[in-house]
Amino acid sequence: IDPEDARALREAGRRVPQDAAVMGFDNNFPGTLVSPSLSTVSVPKQGMGKEAVELLLWRMQNGFDAPARKITLETSLIVRQSTDATRETDWDLYDW
Repeated sequence: IDPEDARALREAGRRVPQDAAVMGFDNNFPGTLVSPSLSTVSVPKQGMGKEAVELLLWRMQNGFDAPARKITLETSLIVRQSTDATRETDWDLYDW
């Protein structure tokens, strides 16, 4: 959670997750260090990089005006304390 957002919630008298559930995206390490720990969507960073390079090479071979391609990568939800107060604080760095 961004420090400014956390402060705004506190100043409004709101508690996370009792009054406002907060989610992140990308499962970055700082999200495990804040309190409450940040629930997140984990994305396959290595897979994203691989697909980006393959798409660039495809575009270079087929022209940059070639039709768009749809690429779908699997994601996973990691529930931590910012959306579930009953969760234990842990260092579950899935997919790092």
